[in-house]
Amino acid sequence: MSTGTYKPYREYKGKSLLALVPDYVAVDIETTGLDPQQNDIIEIGAIRIIDGQKAGSFSSLINPGYEIDEFITGLTGITNEMLASAPAIEDVLPHFLEFVGESIVLGHNVNFDVNFIYDNCESTLGRSFANDFVDTMRLSRRLYPEHRHHRLSDLVGRFGVGEAVEHRALADAEQTFRCYEYMKMYICKISN
Repeated sequence: MSTGTYKPYREYKGKSLLALVPDYVAVDIETTGLDPQQNDIIEIGAIRIIDGQKAGSFSSLINPGYEIDEFITGLTGITNEMLASAPAIEDVLPHFLEFVGESIVLGHNVNFDVNFIYDNCESTLGRSFANDFVDTMRLSRRLYPEHRHHRLSDLVGRFGVGEAVEHRALADAEQTFRCYEYMKMYICKISN
């Protein structure tokens, strides 16, 4: 008998890449909790990057169909009033997927985001989310093993690339993009 936590198999999930790419879509989500099987996405934000420059953005709140708790509101600043008129996930995902296309996805601790997106694509649209992805947390751990913490807020402060992390999807996608571009420049410097 297994006592471990159930982890769903995501057959068509993209690959985690440890790569420096010029074109990608930085993605972040806000959710009602940590488990994609039990919790829901309440905000999704994405920024298209071409040759290291911003080339467009996508952002939407998502009504989960129930009231969120005070902890999530305190963490994200997203209120039940804000979500009341927001579209449902099945209305947002097709537009998000069109925006992302076949692009590599960039995120911080991006497995979290990709798993939520993958599971929601399967349950609401009947299709997989198979984009490959780059994780800035994984890259930071590889580049800076001497540092104990690699949270997005740690990287933003360490690299001096912006203000404090806001826990809003589009703002966090922006911070992740800035951190990734900083690490790409760092790698170029140490490689020469």
